[in-house]
Amino acid sequence: MISNDHINKLLERIGKLKTYLEIDKKLIEISNEEEKISNPNFWDNPKEAELVMRELRSKKKWVEDFEILVTHSEEVSILFDFYAEG
Repeated sequence: MISNDHINKLLERIGKLKTYLEIDKKLIEISNEEEKISNPNFWDNPKEAELVMRELRSKKKWVEDFEILVTHSEEVSILFDFYAEG
């Protein structure tokens, strides 16, 4: 059976995963790359632009998947609280 201790360990592991995956760094890089994309001269070099877009999609995917994980863990925590209260 799941206990509050299990939930706390899960949240702790998710925090460590955030550090390991460098989510905050990826968010900053996403912001910087989106600024590059908004430059009208961005598409002047299509090969370089394609590489930037590929990297941007990859970083966004990592961040989105991590955010889904956080959302689900919060939902599990809330459901456990409801269960504990009966």
